[in-house]
Amino acid sequence: METEIASQIKACLDRGLYPTHLDSHHHVHTEWAIGAAAITIARQYKIKAIRLSRNCGPGIDLVHKFYKIAYNSRLRVYGLAKTRYFGSSEDVQEILMTASGDVEVMVHFPCDARGNALQHDQLKAEIENWTRTNRLASYK
Repeated sequence: METEIASQIKACLDRGLYPTHLDSHHHVHTEWAIGAAAITIARQYKIKAIRLSRNCGPGIDLVHKFYKIAYNSRLRVYGLAKTRYFGSSEDVQEILMTASGDVEVMVHFPCDARGNALQHDQLKAEIENWTRTNRLASYK
């Protein structure tokens, strides 16, 4: 597991890309063993953050809530949790109104009617529109 994650980081570095944080498709980095490997590699390559496991919004049963607390606490122990909350824009609405702390919002920009990714100009307009009303943060 560590070898695969390290290979992906090395491929980025070889191309002049310097990751600011680690996350994964379908949040597989939040599986306990994969998370342990991600922590090791993040520390080895001096990557400063790993995305939290979703910890707000509806639909998190008690067992998963305790798991997410344990997983996210482990990231905090290693100094790799740079936000307090993580979820979709719908998940974080209550947090934004009632709690304090940094919030990372999972955003998937829209596609066209056929499911194709937006073209550069369309995506740029969408980002500019979104950032007019939302404060952005960086892992740097």
